[in-house]
Amino acid sequence: EKKTVAIAQIDASRRERLMAARDETVSARARRLFATRPLEAELRSRVVRYQKALKGKRNLRRGREVFARHCLACHRLKKEGHAVGPDLAGVIKKPDEAILLEFLNPSATIEPAFQSYTVVTAAGRIYTGTLAAESATSLTLRREKGLTDTVLRKEIESVKASAVSLMPSNLFEKISPAEIADAIAYLRHALKQP
Repeated sequence: EKKTVAIAQIDASRRERLMAARDETVSARARRLFATRPLEAELRSRVVRYQKALKGKRNLRRGREVFARHCLACHRLKKEGHAVGPDLAGVIKKPDEAILLEFLNPSATIEPAFQSYTVVTAAGRIYTGTLAAESATSLTLRREKGLTDTVLRKEIESVKASAVSLMPSNLFEKISPAEIADAIAYLRHALKQP
């Protein structure tokens, strides 16, 4: 009821929209508030805490639940989910620690095919997503759950590439160290199945 939201609760795409707002007061305030990335010491501390869970016993059933709740909106696994983010088949070749780092700091490395863009129209509408298609007359952006937005080029005021991943950078607030360890174990298990 205080009409306030913690910065950590605002995901990357909403941050991009606020920073691209036509109202200069709103965009300047958003740039100031969101300009700080996690401090290296804070990130290192978080990594150490989550790495400890990788050494413990894993629960595949809970891992499946965590994966379904937090990952399938943007990642496809077998016949489930949405192909918004990278294909996870290559994950099986990576060590758990590398997967964990991508989870904790998703904007550190963004594959070019999954670069996100913010499009602002002349009417002030703001769209954020990965480039799904483009033609001489339109751009189509893909966002969470595979939803798309098509914007006519004649209506576009600006298009900006983002240095921020569409994957929320604050998932660690919603997923405990044990839960991410379980989700990684489930992902490995599921990828080994025919």
